[in-house]
Amino acid sequence: ANNSSNHFVRKESEFSPDVQYALQAIRKACQVTRKVQNQIIMRDTGDGITQTKQDASPVTIADYAAQAIILQEMQEHFPDDVFLAEESSAGLLEGDDDAEAVSNMVQQIQELTGIGDEKSGDNPPNTKLLNAIDIGQSYHLYQKKKSNGSTSPP
Repeated sequence: ANNSSNHFVRKESEFSPDVQYALQAIRKACQVTRKVQNQIIMRDTGDGITQTKQDASPVTIADYAAQAIILQEMQEHFPDDVFLAEESSAGLLEGDDDAEAVSNMVQQIQELTGIGDEKSGDNPPNTKLLNAIDIGQSYHLYQKKKSNGSTSPP
């Protein structure tokens, strides 16, 4: 009996090295999101894990952490490429009126990702982490440069 469901499953070694690298970054991000998911299940709301964006949609520390992990990994492997992602450091920093809550979220994201400055209490907090999140805005910067006549990535 032929198991047709395995017909479409490919071994990781069958993918190109670039795809394998991307899959490793995604796996790292998945580990973080699972950890945060377990924290959310175990706690009530209002715990500093979730933030409401200006468009009233929720965003969690897992969203920021996963984006930072994947984009930092991808930029290291593909330094000449540009990336587009949903979240931005501005959204994180402006998403809550309570500066202490924002600082707490940044600290939690740093702990989840391992991306950060030696001292993250500075203002602006954790420049390395915020820059990793903002790699996802490089497409917009590239488009802006392109419209001004430059074709080199940001």
